[in-house]
Amino acid sequence: MRYADVSTTNELRRLAKSSPLRRADRVVEVDYVLRNITLPRAIPGTGVRFVFGSHVYEHIANLLGFFRQLAAEMGPGGAVIGAFPDRRYTYDIDRPRTTLGQFIDRETRDIASPDAQTVFDHFYHFRPVKAGQVWPHGANHGVARQFSLAHALKMKKTSAPAMSTCIATSRRIKSLLN
Repeated sequence: MRYADVSTTNELRRLAKSSPLRRADRVVEVDYVLRNITLPRAIPGTGVRFVFGSHVYEHIANLLGFFRQLAAEMGPGGAVIGAFPDRRYTYDIDRPRTTLGQFIDRETRDIASPDAQTVFDHFYHFRPVKAGQVWPHGANHGVARQFSLAHALKMKKTSAPAMSTCIATSRRIKSLLN
C-alpha cells in the first residue's frame, strides 16, 4: 500500500499534533507528495491497479482530466473507488451542485488548481453544520454562513487544493485479500 497527499509526512504529523481529534503516531508515511504534480503523473510505470480516495476527489480542480489521466496510467482492469461526503451534512450544505458543463469546462481549460468561481462558491456558501440541528431541520438549521460576500470576493483570487489518496499495486491488493 502506498499513500499520496499534498503534504509531507512531517507536515501531516505537525497538523495532527495541533488537533485534539488526531494522533500524530497514526499518520502514515506519504509515498507521493502531490504538491506540484497530479497522482496520475506521479505513478507512471509503478503498476498501480487500484486507487481509493476518501473525501478527496471533490477537491480536485479538474476531476474529468484526473480520471482520464488515471485511467490511461492504470490501463484495462484498473479500479478507482471513492467515498464522497454528503454535502447536506457538511459546510457545503448551501453550495450549488457542480454541473456537467462546469466539469467539461474545467477539463477543456485543463486547470490545475481551483478556478475563481470554485473558490468564490466555497467561501460564499460556507456554513458550519451542527449535525444535531441538520437532522431535524435540514438546511434551515439556524447556523449563519461563516464568510461575508466581501471575503468571498477577496478569496476568489487564491486557491488551496487538498488531496489525500491511498494507492496499491495489484500484488498488494491480492495479499490484502488473502
